[in-house]
Amino acid sequence: MQWMNQQWLVRTMGEGREEEYALTSHTLEAISLVDSLMRDRALISESRLKMILHTVRQWAAEANAEREDRIRRLDAQISELTAERDRLAGGGDIAAASDDRMLDGYFNLIDLIAQLPGDFKRVEEAVTGMHRKIINDFREENRPVGEVLDEYLHKTDQLMSATSEGRAFEGALELLRDDGLLLDLKNDLQTILGHPFAAALTPAEQQEFRGTVTLIRRGIDDVLTRRTRLSTTLREHIENHDRIKDA
Repeated sequence: MQWMNQQWLVRTMGEGREEEYALTSHTLEAISLVDSLMRDRALISESRLKMILHTVRQWAAEANAEREDRIRRLDAQISELTAERDRLAGGGDIAAASDDRMLDGYFNLIDLIAQLPGDFKRVEEAVTGMHRKIINDFREENRPVGEVLDEYLHKTDQLMSATSEGRAFEGALELLRDDGLLLDLKNDLQTILGHPFAAALTPAEQQEFRGTVTLIRRGIDDVLTRRTRLSTTLREHIENHDRIKDA
């Protein structure tokens, strides 16, 4: 009970209506933080800074609605990529990434991947919170049930989009449902592990890295299962309340 009060564990209802205990997003974030602190790596590195610069550049382009500026950015990217392609096509040297460089990139990726379970759990918690709010609002509703029934049933159907976390997940879901994209991700992960640096990783670390796609699929399934279960119980509660009122 103390762990639940301190938000380390949360009680949920399983598919068979049995009680289950699960780690909260706060717990998963704490575990991820401890894991990251235990890793032996530099806090500031070339790959980390490049990742930040690339992300900032991407969102700066999204934020800028000026047509000419977007065209200028695209032209610069095309010119850079074309020059590199022409160099390689002309027999230019391909510099192999060093073990240190690859290990640094691996640590940066692991830091991001380790945040995914907490992100998925946060969506589940947000949807659960909205589920409770809708039930409480419905119970405290002063208007006749017949007038508000459709309104609350609509809220039930829109349970996921009622929170910022849910809307973010729905946006990501369109991307994550792309089997071709996930297959490419799986192949890219395997390519990274095919570099000699991976010999320094333990079998468990290699397996964890290789299992990123499975981690993503499991997170998606958990969120969608929770949404379906909550939507069903919410609809049952509202409809049963309506029948009781009519009796």
